[in-house]
Amino acid sequence: TVYRHRAYILSELTGNAFDVLEKKARNLLIGTYGFLLKFDSVKERMLRYILSSYSLWLESKEYLTDVVNLSVLKSLLSEYQGKDNLLANKTQETITDDDVRAILDLSIETFDISDIVEYWGSINQDILAQIIVGIENTNLEYEYIFYALLDIPKCRDFLLSLQYKIVISLICADKYTRLPLLLSSVPKSDKIFKQKDITEINNLNTAIAKEYKEYKNISVIPTTDFIRCSIKQTSSEDLSLLRTLILSRNIFGIFNTLVNLNKKDLIQRMLIAGNITDLVTIDYLTSVQNEVDFIKDILPKADITTMLSSVEKELLELVYEGVVQDIQMHNKLFQVVAYDLIINIYSVLDLEFETEDPDLLYGDTSYFDSLSLTYCLAVDEAICDINENKNRLIVYREKPECFP
Repeated sequence: TVYRHRAYILSELTGNAFDVLEKKARNLLIGTYGFLLKFDSVKERMLRYILSSYSLWLESKEYLTDVVNLSVLKSLLSEYQGKDNLLANKTQETITDDDVRAILDLSIETFDISDIVEYWGSINQDILAQIIVGIENTNLEYEYIFYALLDIPKCRDFLLSLQYKIVISLICADKYTRLPLLLSSVPKSDKIFKQKDITEINNLNTAIAKEYKEYKNISVIPTTDFIRCSIKQTSSEDLSLLRTLILSRNIFGIFNTLVNLNKKDLIQRMLIAGNITDLVTIDYLTSVQNEVDFIKDILPKADITTMLSSVEKELLELVYEGVVQDIQMHNKLFQVVAYDLIINIYSVLDLEFETEDPDLLYGDTSYFDSLSLTYCLAVDEAICDINENKNRLIVYREKPECFP
């Protein structure tokens, strides 16, 4: 993407190792934003789509004699439903017609994530790029989902744009960076970046429009404008904490912080979605102090994903508010201004030099196909080969027709 090129140029000019920042940004995106970008829903749909390859096999009761595919099907259901899945503790002889119908009802014939892509369109990437700085959640359970989505062009563009905007943001957040020198041609830059004169930000759009006619009547610092307009003197420090709790899916912390912020309606909607209104009330959340008891008594009975998904738009807005609060608390507005200038007026900054961007280190292999190959139905000679412990990928390469 265009942002990858800019990130690479900036890395070279500021003495940063591009491959290190690229990997860090990718891991932060996966670990911190996996759930916010609905990777769990993508995973569910992928697995259900792969499950549909077993439809005829189940209907014809081939599981009674085919132990190889039955074993793989059990693994697939375990990945999708966990240890208490439909075939947990089931043998060939104890699988019932009801079990088969239940599995068939889970499968879907078409893999469609158009609604998720539409939801991504409502996300402010530039704000998310600021959020990521300083958050070190490196849980990579969604890593293969990220790679699978890179095989889908409309998903690839969004994810790579966000990844490399994060790289740019990381460079801007480095207090030792040479970025102020690189931006020295921008009017007012000396006072803004060296003297830290926040009042000069008010005059930046006018000064740039006067210098560069193509930017007349448009804001070149929209992210900065958004953040400044959102800053309120009465905003609570709890918002910065809540941002981190939401991104780490800490449901106990989310509930407690929402109580402090008096967002009772939001809490009630989450409790109803999680079907735990008989176990948890606002009064309970107001009084409970022991997270251990909450985790032991409530968490096993609650569907966290459903609860969070039921108020996803509100949580996204709270994440934005948390970013604004964090930037205000830690005086990060200057790095946001630098980020805005690189994103929005890069063409006039004269930062280009003759170079060739390094190749992408991923995207050539279809991870969706890899996932399908791991769990899909095998037939004919492939069953014998797999039963003899041959690698499924090797078997597939030798006999692709045996993986319908």
